[in-house]
Amino acid sequence: MYRASCGISMGSESCCAAVNTAPDRFEVVANDAGDRTTATYMALVAGELLFGHSGKNAMVRYPMQTVAHVLPITSPDVVNANTFRVGCEVEVRPGKVEDDEERVVFPSLDVDDEEAVHDAMTILTQFLTRFRSAAVEGACGGASPAAVALAIPRYLSVGPYASVLESAGYSGLLHVMYSDIAAALAYADAVPRSVTSSTDQHSILVADWGAKTLCLSLLRCSGGALDHVTHRVSYQCGGVVIDKEIQNYGAQCFQKKTRMDPRDNARSMRKLLIAAEEKKRALSSTTTSNIEIEAFCEGIDLKEPISRVKLESIIREKDLCGAFDRLLDELMEDAVGLFERDGIPKITRVILAGGTLRIPVLSQYVRGVAQRLPQQQKWTSCVSESVVALDSIASDEVTAVGACVQATAAATRGGRSAPAPPANGTAVADGDLASTRSLATSLYWLTGQPSQVRRASAAAWVTERTNVKLLFPVGVPTPMDVTVELSEPTSAPATLLVLAEVPNVADLAASDIALSAVTRQRLVCPAGVKKLTWILSEDRNSATMHVMTEDAAGKKTLLTRGQPLELSEALTD
Repeated sequence: MYRASCGISMGSESCCAAVNTAPDRFEVVANDAGDRTTATYMALVAGELLFGHSGKNAMVRYPMQTVAHVLPITSPDVVNANTFRVGCEVEVRPGKVEDDEERVVFPSLDVDDEEAVHDAMTILTQFLTRFRSAAVEGACGGASPAAVALAIPRYLSVGPYASVLESAGYSGLLHVMYSDIAAALAYADAVPRSVTSSTDQHSILVADWGAKTLCLSLLRCSGGALDHVTHRVSYQCGGVVIDKEIQNYGAQCFQKKTRMDPRDNARSMRKLLIAAEEKKRALSSTTTSNIEIEAFCEGIDLKEPISRVKLESIIREKDLCGAFDRLLDELMEDAVGLFERDGIPKITRVILAGGTLRIPVLSQYVRGVAQRLPQQQKWTSCVSESVVALDSIASDEVTAVGACVQATAAATRGGRSAPAPPANGTAVADGDLASTRSLATSLYWLTGQPSQVRRASAAAWVTERTNVKLLFPVGVPTPMDVTVELSEPTSAPATLLVLAEVPNVADLAASDIALSAVTRQRLVCPAGVKKLTWILSEDRNSATMHVMTEDAAGKKTLLTRGQPLELSEALTD
């Protein structure tokens, strides 16, 4: 019996899931309320946790007990920057022990227990638990999916969220990835579903326009594997800008008719903001609608027609298309140097993602930008003579479909349990995992001196575990990559040694590890390197590894250009 895999896309305002119930068949699923997207809200009212749209509606009466944006609000950086405003009280506190990172808490969420402090990660875990029962398990026939991939925005770090998935009851292979990578994987025309020749190279521009942010990302596709080049994020032109203008329009219309200003009533304005978002979505598929709210203000109903023409006039007044152009200019100005210096292939595809691009005038504009890109003389080094816009998948569902592609490909390697994340970084699959190869043993990087390694046998060397860092645990599929950020830039050139763990070595101390050489090739890391990226991939029938360095200025150098490290066949199965 085929066991389904699941992809989950989670942004600032909504969550969406897609499942693969048959080979090469990816479907977005509805939750138990029949909606294909679920609002990322949780509310604690009278001791009961309200989830999704129920939690969002609770914000009208209980703003201090409602957590909005349950995913980004877990980031201390997001909270400290006041990027997303929430109604409830939120704080960033030190970790429980000295070495712990800062954590986000809600100190007054429970009005019945003034001393209760709710952790943001716990709230997110509860949300994902409810989402699993409301949408995922039903679509998978009541069973747990074989693999789950969670796609999150580029402005967050993937590090903490794999453990959140596990805590929320998701089993099988668990993976966290960025939403721009997921959007690219959704289209076989952008990223082949099987590993191809390394000569198949191009770049992809992903326009992810969500409720709170506009993110433009450049990705490089080489032989079926994806690599992030650069990105730019704007927090000033998300879809919420339109919501607030529709809210203001409704308030003005009500005031003209009743001589009452609803803007003096915070509860009424919260009702109107929720209705404004609903009308924005409705006008994406119809030309007219009505803003209707019973007992809107002082017991008086609100009923006001609104048209798509009005919606488009708001977009023009707020210059959202101009904001897109300015962000694109910033991205491309930075990218020109990278393309010329690092030999990055030209852009051939533009992918539309994010709920705001469901609005016809905006999606048409971005498609037009794709057509005009080759005509920009200043960007000829970055853009192909022909650029194709990909938007056949609904923009608010494309990242869920791509995450499902990733999860399904990971599950094809035989149903092994999910590998633990590397201790020194987070493994992020920046490409398709349709390969059936996976590591038969763990790979390590020797961070200590070669003199600290001693021979144990003809086939194995021994060193203390503190002298090595785990790069890829046993069982990970190919391709896969991991980035290691060094505490200090390298002061002098040094040889990079990649070693494979040798199991079942007799008389091995608990603090030691037995290793063998992965390759006979010698690789030298130059001075001034701040980050190392290890890329595990395939070239036709053999497993290979590339190593990329990055200095403090952001310059990336592929050390293995033209000559990847060839791994022994014994390392993969």
